[in-house]
Amino acid sequence: EKALEGLIAADVEIDHASFSIFEGVRLKGVQVRIIGDDSPYNFVTARRVVLKHNPWGLFLRGRLEPTDIVCIDPVVTIEYDKDQGESNAARLFKNAAAKGRGKSRTVAMKLPSIRIAGGMLRTVVEEGGIRNPPAEESINCSLIPVNETTYEVRVEEPHHDQ
Repeated sequence: EKALEGLIAADVEIDHASFSIFEGVRLKGVQVRIIGDDSPYNFVTARRVVLKHNPWGLFLRGRLEPTDIVCIDPVVTIEYDKDQGESNAARLFKNAAAKGRGKSRTVAMKLPSIRIAGGMLRTVVEEGGIRNPPAEESINCSLIPVNETTYEVRVEEPHHDQ
C-alpha cells in the first residue's frame, strides 16, 4: 500500500497482494482515495489489479517501476467541480507531479500503460456546493503513454451479445 501511495500520491487500501520479481504485483480488493478529498466515493475501486514492472528498477534503483497496469472490474469515479473548474483526476495528477518534483531521480520513470477491463465509469458534477446524483456507464479503455507526462485515451466500443 505504501509503495503505491508513493507512486500515485493517494490513499490506497488493498485486501490482498502477491508479488513476483518477474511477473509483477497482483492485487485484490483495491480502493484508491484522493488525499484531502471529501467525496463519498473512492476515485478507483477494483476487484483485481495486475501491475507488471521492470525488474531492473528493483535490482538497480531499488524502486518499483510499473510498465503495465490492468484494472479488472473497476469503478472509476470522475468528479467535476464546476465552480472550481477542476476534476478529482486533475487534482490527483497535480498531487502526484508535486510529490515527484521533490524527489531526485537519476532516471526518470516512464508512465505505465493502463488498461481498464469490465469497468464502470461514474461521473459526478458538483455545482454551488451541491453534488448531483452520479451517472454510470460501462467502460473498457486503454491509456497509452504519449510522452513522460501525457496519455492518449482509447475507448473500446462495448460488445453486445446477440
